[in-house]
Amino acid sequence: MDRIEATLRKLLAALPAPGYDLGTLSERGMYRLEAVSHARILRMLPYLKYRNVNGAHIYLRPTGESAYTLLDDLSPAILVRLAAEGYRPAAVVETSPGSFQAWLRHAQPLSKELGTLAAKTLAEQFGADLSAADWRRFGRAPGFTNRKPQHRSAEGLYPFARFVGHPGQPFPAAKPFRLQLDAIQRKDEQQRIAARLSFASRPVRTPGSVTLSRFRTSLRYAGRPAAADMAFSIAACAQGWADSEIAAALAKNYLPATPAEHARRPT
Repeated sequence: MDRIEATLRKLLAALPAPGYDLGTLSERGMYRLEAVSHARILRMLPYLKYRNVNGAHIYLRPTGESAYTLLDDLSPAILVRLAAEGYRPAAVVETSPGSFQAWLRHAQPLSKELGTLAAKTLAEQFGADLSAADWRRFGRAPGFTNRKPQHRSAEGLYPFARFVGHPGQPFPAAKPFRLQLDAIQRKDEQQRIAARLSFASRPVRTPGSVTLSRFRTSLRYAGRPAAADMAFSIAACAQGWADSEIAAALAKNYLPATPAEHARRPT
């Protein structure tokens, strides 16, 4: 067994899942292979090594909705803090010297919405890369080289992504963190309901308070009939007009696009 296979086996053991997605990123773009078994990944090692040697990045993630959250761009100090505060990762990969990715395992799989909320909440809490915080983020596969140009040495070599370890178990604070996510979701839903109720209870429009002629004769929109019509539509909508009412008012007072069209219009 070579070093790459041994390293990859350790990561797969730390992140048990029914299947995994593989990603190879090169100048030609990202190629994805979804729902690949543990055994098939190992059989694909010659191909993955070939792609990596020829400049491609190799990525991996559990397939679909899972119990895992990936935190990216972590420092050694943040890894210590994660463990100290009850968020010990199931696996850690050093993607380049001094920069780490941490896989956190929840007590149970999370939906897409909860998975993204978990990633963003944890990224904000621990200073991880927010742009990489979503429910199915790819992690760099250990054992392969990080081909980013900024990591290339003077000798033309690239650093290997290194598997650091960890137990593969849910983090100790997984259950209270799930309660925190549920509370955030409830608060968000209450805010959405309040916003809908506020919109529904807006003042009923006063008949005649908004008229198309008022906007078309306004000095503010002189010589700009299209802007006048747009302003009328916005004001009417804010006053509770139905879309059909706004459309009818515009159609009844149709403005021709050109003088010639105006001349053809029935009187």
